[in-house]
Amino acid sequence: MMADTLKASSRSTAENRSTRTFILSNFKLPESGVIYVSAEETEKGYRKETAKGKRKRSQGSVLDASFQPKVPILHEEEVRKFYYNIQFQEDGSVNTRVNDISVHLDETLLGKILRVPRDGLFKKVMKSEYLLVFKFVNKTLLPRTKKRISATSVDLFVMELLCKFEPLNLLRLMVEHMYKTVIERKGIHGMGYGYFLTKIFKYFNIPLGVGMVGTVKQDFSETTFVEYECNKGKGNPKSKMAQLIEDQDQLKHEVEELTMRLSGKDAEIAILKAELLTVQTEGPGTDAVQALKRENAELRAKVIALQEKAIKDNDATNARLTLIIQSLSHQPPPS
Repeated sequence: MMADTLKASSRSTAENRSTRTFILSNFKLPESGVIYVSAEETEKGYRKETAKGKRKRSQGSVLDASFQPKVPILHEEEVRKFYYNIQFQEDGSVNTRVNDISVHLDETLLGKILRVPRDGLFKKVMKSEYLLVFKFVNKTLLPRTKKRISATSVDLFVMELLCKFEPLNLLRLMVEHMYKTVIERKGIHGMGYGYFLTKIFKYFNIPLGVGMVGTVKQDFSETTFVEYECNKGKGNPKSKMAQLIEDQDQLKHEVEELTMRLSGKDAEIAILKAELLTVQTEGPGTDAVQALKRENAELRAKVIALQEKAIKDNDATNARLTLIIQSLSHQPPPS
């Protein structure tokens, strides 16, 4: 059986060779061995191939524009200048200079240029339960003396771990916070972990002087939960901290409105001054000049009245904030 298979394969191979040999033997070249083509035929063929190539390239460009995304362009030299001259401002914005052009970027302008929305990402007041966690973080875990009502990125990260009941390396966190406070001096933190250090002093048998008893605002009790609406009790509809932040926002809004109104009046005064100067140069002592002077005086009186009202409103709001802060710092001890 194996021999029959080998014979069949050898027979088919011989037939294929004879077929190829027959085909090649039937192909004949001209006697001279060279194919002559006229110049006209060559030019026609070249034009035809060129037209085909143009059609293919045009079709290819249309397809590329339809199905391929736009390739971004990188200007390396300008990027180097951007980062070489960059300066970070206190408000979080960026100043730099590229090819003798000044560039000022903040989050709002950056979102407008890149078409990235940022609305709804920031809230002015935390929920009561998060305010309680935040108070625990900035008074116990990461203590500081200023900016206690604004959460940093580290505060939010620790709060997220606490709310998710994730394990937290408190000891390492304390050591790093001490390093930032003393060595790097990032922010105004004061001398934190005072109550924890008392235990450390006792462990090393360090002689201690007269100590201070902690106040009500330095510990957590049932009053704290009532204040942040986390427990039933006699509390305000809103926590005092939330009310304080809302009052501050309202004050800022009123000041912005008054500033816009005053700027509008200043623009009107500038226009009237220009008109007054024009009239005086054309014909001094006319009735129009007197009318403009009266209008100018009336506008000045209105501006002064608005300024006095803004100052009074500011003083009243500051007085309210002072009362709220005093009430926060002088609470009766828990029963």
